[in-house]
Amino acid sequence: MEYLSGFKFPEGVSFQIGADASVISWIFQYVLVSNKNTIDELTSFNEFFLKPYLQSIEGVSEVGTIGGFLKEYQIDLNPYLMKVYDISFEDVLNAIKNNNQSTGGRYIEISERFYNIRGYGYVKSLEDIENISVKNSNGKSLKIKDIAIVQLGTSLREGALDFNGKGESVGGIIISRIGENSYNVIKRVKEKIKHLNLPDGMEIKIAYDRSHLIEESIKTLIISIIKESLIIAFMILIFLFSIRSSISIILMLSISIIISFIFLKIFNITLNIMSLGGFILSLGVLIDMGVVLVENSHKYIEEGYDKLLAIKKSANELSKSLFFSLLIITVSFLPIFFLSVEEEKLFRLLACTKTLSMLISSVLSITFVIILIYIFLPNKVKKEMENPINKFLIKTYEPTFKFIYKFPIVFIIIFFIISISSFFLYRSLKTEFLPPFNEGSILYMPSTVSGISLSKGFEVLKYMDSIIISNSNVKSVFGKIGRANTSTDPAPFSMIETMIELRDPNKIYEVIDDLSNKLKIKGFINTFGMPIRARIDMLKTGIRTPIGIKVYGNEPFKTENLAIEIEKILKSMKKKFK
Repeated sequence: MEYLSGFKFPEGVSFQIGADASVISWIFQYVLVSNKNTIDELTSFNEFFLKPYLQSIEGVSEVGTIGGFLKEYQIDLNPYLMKVYDISFEDVLNAIKNNNQSTGGRYIEISERFYNIRGYGYVKSLEDIENISVKNSNGKSLKIKDIAIVQLGTSLREGALDFNGKGESVGGIIISRIGENSYNVIKRVKEKIKHLNLPDGMEIKIAYDRSHLIEESIKTLIISIIKESLIIAFMILIFLFSIRSSISIILMLSISIIISFIFLKIFNITLNIMSLGGFILSLGVLIDMGVVLVENSHKYIEEGYDKLLAIKKSANELSKSLFFSLLIITVSFLPIFFLSVEEEKLFRLLACTKTLSMLISSVLSITFVIILIYIFLPNKVKKEMENPINKFLIKTYEPTFKFIYKFPIVFIIIFFIISISSFFLYRSLKTEFLPPFNEGSILYMPSTVSGISLSKGFEVLKYMDSIIISNSNVKSVFGKIGRANTSTDPAPFSMIETMIELRDPNKIYEVIDDLSNKLKIKGFINTFGMPIRARIDMLKTGIRTPIGIKVYGNEPFKTENLAIEIEKILKSMKKKFK
């Protein structure tokens, strides 16, 4: 930056710093709708008022506007008149520049005060441009209107937007900064929009909101914790006949997670899909620790020991082994921190939360858990053989063990047969780098040949969106062709990105199947995916579809012919792919 600020660029050349974000940072999308304003008025409001307003929000890197027609003054020069009056293009350009600027006039002192003098000369109307003097010829001032036609027009567009198949629309994309908490940024954006005084008849409609995905992910974690707690409580109730013992384990799990959240805040680790996944993975291990201590304490109380002495003996016997077993599991995740590139970005947070929760549980297993067990463990417990379930299992176990001990070879052979069979089952399993994840929204990206015009592409986009919105489970359709006004979007006219919001996210695959059958348009190949996953794949491979083949070579024509041959082979295998 320091070198660039001191560098003198040629006239008309400037540099701009790109957004500190990527296409994955597209966290929020909106559309402006109005029953009173024209598309040009919506565009001007979006570009010159709403964009700077939203871009000032903390955590927002950029607001990429899309759609509509941006107003501009157009000067159509008459080359014959310019030749007659000996006026060059540079003369006209310099005249317009010199007559469309502000300048300082130093200051004056009046009544013991000073006043700054400023000259404002910005163009405000067509007449202002028409009356700009270009040249004096024989005592006559030649103006722009003498050699050109001045009119209002629209700038060349690099993209267009359709909303719900209704045609030309105006909208924007909120792009968060790298490392920002997306959920908090979206909350701030919504709050700003809520307090925004819009012109009469104008409304902002949300087309994509990633905060719903974050909320659903947190909800999934909470449901998983509740389910696991209830299952464990039920199992302890069955085998130990003790509600109080169940409470101690549920509290231990809750406290472990709460303390983990405190440390996440301290280390500035955000809650997202991967970090929440780390918690879910560690739930089972966290509960095992409490179950073992409670069950062992029950044994000693059953043998006639006092509650305090029973817990003390149980803790002395198991605390060391439990602590080190949890510590070993914690250490086993440390190699993930040495991964690089995509793997490191994907799994680092998962490893952080799992390691953190396990480490906290290791400490709690030899301190706080023992106190919880002492508080909630009953003074008297039922004997193991008094429990009908335990009695049945013990009676079943003994003859089974004797039978296996009597015929060991038979069971070794059975074990090897099962092991070999499982290998073939493993080979038949499908493999994937990341499992399919329901994000609650669909990103529809049909592929077509390069070189399609914006007008034709938009015509097809509008037709596609009208079909998509006809599905009863589709809430809204945000269809974009070409690029938005942001450095994070390099899309050509041949690239269509349609964001589909659903009424019921659980029916996402039914919607995809339905749209795949309806959207069969000649020259376009359908691609459906999840927004975040699809954009990660594009950043990583440069290919829009889940599967793609890249052909490299030094000779362009041979490379192209080889790619065509590969295409023919793949088309012949279409049924196999299905």
